[in-house]
Amino acid sequence: METPGAFGYKMPSVRPRHARGPELDDGRPATIRWLTATAWVSLLVFAATSTLTSVSLKHIGTDLEIGYSLRGLIAFARAIVLAASTFTVGYWADRTGKRRLLSAGMCVAALGLVCVGRSSGYAGLLAGTMLMALGLGSLEALISPLITDLHPERVETQMNVLHAFFPAGIVLASQVVGRALDAGVPWRMPFTLVALPAVVVAVMYGVGRYPDARAGGRPTPVRVRAVLANPLFWALAFAMWLTAGCEGALIYWSPNFVQDAYGTTATVGAWGLTAFTAAMAVGRFGTGAAARFVPLSRLMVCLALLAAGSGLVLVLVDALWVSMTAFVLAGLFVACFWPSILTVANRRIAARSATLLAMLSVAGIAGFGVIPAVIGALADARGLRFLCYS
Repeated sequence: METPGAFGYKMPSVRPRHARGPELDDGRPATIRWLTATAWVSLLVFAATSTLTSVSLKHIGTDLEIGYSLRGLIAFARAIVLAASTFTVGYWADRTGKRRLLSAGMCVAALGLVCVGRSSGYAGLLAGTMLMALGLGSLEALISPLITDLHPERVETQMNVLHAFFPAGIVLASQVVGRALDAGVPWRMPFTLVALPAVVVAVMYGVGRYPDARAGGRPTPVRVRAVLANPLFWALAFAMWLTAGCEGALIYWSPNFVQDAYGTTATVGAWGLTAFTAAMAVGRFGTGAAARFVPLSRLMVCLALLAAGSGLVLVLVDALWVSMTAFVLAGLFVACFWPSILTVANRRIAARSATLLAMLSVAGIAGFGVIPAVIGALADARGLRFLCYS
């Protein structure tokens, strides 16, 4: 049975939770609280993997004697593999379930972290980063659909709360990593250490009981061709690409920018990232609360204008404290877009579709990888400060 969606697209009907009773796995209730908490913890680990590279970027460049373009290529290579993995995992999850894909993905990510930690050159760093991205594709593809399965009546709030844990994880990790590097810890060591919590998360996903574990509780898979034929998908995908690219550029380059522009230590550079991502976490929790009273579309338009204004402050004013303030404002205003775009797609195109949300995530990953790489290539010619003030 199908119901009309946006632009005439037919989306699978999903009966309300109270109408079909509790989702079961082997005759027992789904572990909603356990899996929700596991999704939150897994985003903390995901954030740590991003932070390790970002905060260590200057040390990596100095140690391996590579310029901005090769440093930016790390983000680009990671994004390509992450996007391919995200789409593949999302497609298969609608047909096979999420448990094994999530657990296996976290194990592969842990292996990639160990490979980076044991690498001796740029090639090893790049290979380990790509292996890590291959595993993290399972998280990127499946945690958002998992939350829509677990909380079908509160998607707007729960999606923003979930994704608030990504910037919160960066806040926690950036200061620890920055201080460790300033204390003389080799940049490779934190990669190896983060492999342990990645394995723990794999076990946590493995022991949970899932809402979609039985065929009767899983919606009809959405066809890729049908999604691509929907004009709303393309509008949301472009918005995801652009806003994720802005977010990725600030996450990836802000510590390196602060260090180069103001001659600071890794700890001070990490504070730029901390300021941005702490504000992002606040913004996402705030969006989750505001979404109960204000339509997401109206919120996104207003916040897009405010984000553009805060970015202009970062560009025009040459002062460390002003840059830090601009990072806070940019993080606060850009926070809502990734989870809110996924929520709009879930409500207006197809509910509980891992394929659909994975396809939108791929658009975001593309922006997250391409724009930082372009910045790196241009910075080799003119420098990061020139890019920020041109």
